[in-house]
Amino acid sequence: AAPPRASPWRGRAQADRHILAFGSQQGLLAIAGSKGIRLWNLDAGQEILALEAPDSPVESLAFSPKDERLAAGLQDRSIRLFDLKTKTEIQKWEGHAGPVTHLAFHPDGTRLLSGSNAQDVILWDVPAGKPLSALPRLNRGLEKLLWSADGQRGLMVTQSGHLHWFPTADQLKPRLLARLATYGEEWAYVRDFAYAKNTQMLAVANDWGIRLLDKKAGRELPFLPEDYVKLVEWAPTGRVLMAASADLFGWDVIQRKEVYRITQAQMKGSATCLAKSPDGQIVATGMSNQTACFWDPQTGRLIREVSLKRELPQGGWWFITSVQFSADGRLLFVMAKDRYFVIEVESGLVWFQTPNQEPADTSFAVMGDFELLSAESRGTARLWSWAPESHPRTGRPPEQLWNALAKPDGPAVVEMAEASGLGLV
Repeated sequence: AAPPRASPWRGRAQADRHILAFGSQQGLLAIAGSKGIRLWNLDAGQEILALEAPDSPVESLAFSPKDERLAAGLQDRSIRLFDLKTKTEIQKWEGHAGPVTHLAFHPDGTRLLSGSNAQDVILWDVPAGKPLSALPRLNRGLEKLLWSADGQRGLMVTQSGHLHWFPTADQLKPRLLARLATYGEEWAYVRDFAYAKNTQMLAVANDWGIRLLDKKAGRELPFLPEDYVKLVEWAPTGRVLMAASADLFGWDVIQRKEVYRITQAQMKGSATCLAKSPDGQIVATGMSNQTACFWDPQTGRLIREVSLKRELPQGGWWFITSVQFSADGRLLFVMAKDRYFVIEVESGLVWFQTPNQEPADTSFAVMGDFELLSAESRGTARLWSWAPESHPRTGRPPEQLWNALAKPDGPAVVEMAEASGLGLV
């Protein structure tokens, strides 16, 4: 059978870096490269707008909340603001000491946070086009700049593992909330984190264990020691934390006791990736033994185990590397190297797998209930779609589960150099 076809959006690029940003509208994507900035409607498979290339390489992109404007941080230390209706550059801001690598619009669009690799941060008044406040130099470089959903606070994470809050939307007066990456005097990598909205608890996993931060009380709970904790997720109650080290275990943060532990020997492998269903009732883990497991995070009960050993080569690095639920929670997307599988959660049936291809490190993002966006290290990004009525009980070959969305002249892909990861926020 012929391999699945990608949808008809095209755009060839030379071997240079590309910066991507998603808009708030479904399917809106901005791609910046040496040829300029292009906007794509992924649902229609069309390029909808092309902006002239700035006179300096683009380092970061950010849409305003209503997708009316696009901010671009440049290597020449400036920020350019584009009006997407008139297709013109309307403002140019300067003030950073290095290339602008981070941008974040306030939820109402009137403020913009920007950061550079020279470790400075600026808060901009967008309508006035001028800086409101600035942090001239941080102790370490930036990892992330964000706004809270209500716009009352900004969030800054530094490479030293420090989490800072900006208490207001008009002044950069950061308050240290937590040191995420250290325990005692030893440095440790942050492996994962999870936030429980109902209890306002933040769990941060690192090489030495788990840090537990009670945002409501404004304090840090006693450290939970455990070697090399790589994955964490909260049960729906926000009280029990499921964590994966070599074992899989649950921790009651109120009573401070372990409520369950499934050892690596019992699982015949270890968890390599994790995802929570949209309703929070199920946690899925991809395993090193080529199985996908569905768990009750509150009790640690194994709901279902689906083996992909028949579909995957044995030995080497053919373990499951990523799992994600569909928006309605009915399907689980599974990736092992460059092969994709879709598992029906209720029955455990494997809907399909992609045909064998040349191995390539790949990441993916779920666009909707039946769409998938993938990026490969060899420089290709693909948008996939398949028929929701297709099902293994129909007896149709797996390859036919993909919809052919290509133009009459053949399949189309967008090729991008050094594509290493995609994500949806």
